[in-house]
Amino acid sequence: MAKWNALDNPYKKYCKNHKANREMYLRQLAEDYDVDYRKVYAMANMLGKEDDFDGLIEHLNELPVWG
Repeated sequence: MAKWNALDNPYKKYCKNHKANREMYLRQLAEDYDVDYRKVYAMANMLGKEDDFDGLIEHLNELPVWG
């Protein structure tokens, strides 16, 4: 399972350069964190696009604590 520092998110540069879109990014997060895409998508929409590279990552890093 991935555990990224929000500031060092490896996908941030790809999205900023338009090499990936938000769906591709969220699907990759779901795969990296071994979480159902629908859950990542719901969490991302709840937090908003402005938190895609920090708040969302922080929440995903805390998932094992929830279970």
